[in-house]
Amino acid sequence: MVSGRRERPRFSRLEEDAVRDFMDKAKDFANKHEKQVDQAVRKAGDMANRRTGGKYKDQIDKGIDRAQSRTGEGDQVR
Repeated sequence: MVSGRRERPRFSRLEEDAVRDFMDKAKDFANKHEKQVDQAVRKAGDMANRRTGGKYKDQIDKGIDRAQSRTGEGDQVR
């Protein structure tokens, strides 16, 4: 460890391939089911806002918008 920075864990080629495969499948799923994914993201964001008493509403909403933009439904009206 140098100057307080953590080293990244090293993964085997097999582990890297497995993670890459999982991410590709997740992206495919999200693209095929955009509406459901966007609804789930919105619902999770609403719950996070309720649980934090709205304290982080701006940050949560920004995260929701970024997530939804990746599935093509980012400009939904709230």
